[in-house]
Amino acid sequence: MKLDKRIKRGIQIAILSFTIVSVGLLLLTIDKRTIELLENFNPELFLFIVFVWFAYRFADGFGISVIARLLGHKISPIKGFEVVLVGLFLSAVTPFQISGIPMQIYMLHEEGMDVGKATAVIMARGVLYYLVVVPLLPFIFAILGISSNFVVKLLFGYLMVTGSIAIVLYILFVRRPDLLIRLVPSKWSKVRAFVFTELKNLQEGIRVLLDAKDVFRTVLAVLSYLVSILLLASIAPLTLYGMGFPPQPLKSAAALILMYSSLLYTPTPGGVGIAETVAAALFSTVCPTYAIGIFVILIRVFTFYIGAILGGIVFFRKSLTLEALKEKG
Repeated sequence: MKLDKRIKRGIQIAILSFTIVSVGLLLLTIDKRTIELLENFNPELFLFIVFVWFAYRFADGFGISVIARLLGHKISPIKGFEVVLVGLFLSAVTPFQISGIPMQIYMLHEEGMDVGKATAVIMARGVLYYLVVVPLLPFIFAILGISSNFVVKLLFGYLMVTGSIAIVLYILFVRRPDLLIRLVPSKWSKVRAFVFTELKNLQEGIRVLLDAKDVFRTVLAVLSYLVSILLLASIAPLTLYGMGFPPQPLKSAAALILMYSSLLYTPTPGGVGIAETVAAALFSTVCPTYAIGIFVILIRVFTFYIGAILGGIVFFRKSLTLEALKEKG
């Protein structure tokens, strides 16, 4: 299989960047106590954290399958899980983590959904995530101390900006699709027709979701993302406990939810460099300086890079299958 140059370059940048950032963190924080810390690691607990990660992401994929059912399409939780993983991989190798979305839409389209309704599923996934997170934010800011913590203030501002952009994009895609169609040159009549049709399908998909009479599945979709977020939040205190430190569950869990929710779209592939810097600042109150480098690396591996690696395996397997089908055709 010939690897796309952009994907190949993205993988190289992601690996190199994470290595440089990790080494830099360790050099800045390591001392003799760090070596002693390595001797007290709890490997069994770390295996359990990996299991928690699988449950956290599977709940995410299950949510996608439930949303698809609300639109009348049968998507298995396993397929939803694969959609999540591929999104993680492409997020890790591209700036702003946006290239994963078209591929996720394509994967749902392969399962029989039109592009517009597949887009509606991915949009609804993001809306449900923040529908659960937003009510938690006042408690998170109270626990972390927004008035005295500069990093928390910065992330709060970033959330406000990205939230405003999301609302504008929603209005453009759903309420004013005519503005988007005008961006397509009139001579590209087929493209304009396709964009118009899929925006109509997107509108219909959003309408069906908003008017859903299936209360059970609607509640199930919300609960799946609530469970997913709680499982994500548990990774921070579990990691602290595995390193031999007090888990401080409220503070560490709040920091991880805020970090993850604020850094979904960053200019570096996978948010590398930015995420580690923010994590080091956020978790400095729950983890000693001599251990913060190792802790941040573990958190990033547990919450992001495991998924990116598995997503890469799914992505390349799918690419090989498509190539084989083209050769047969």
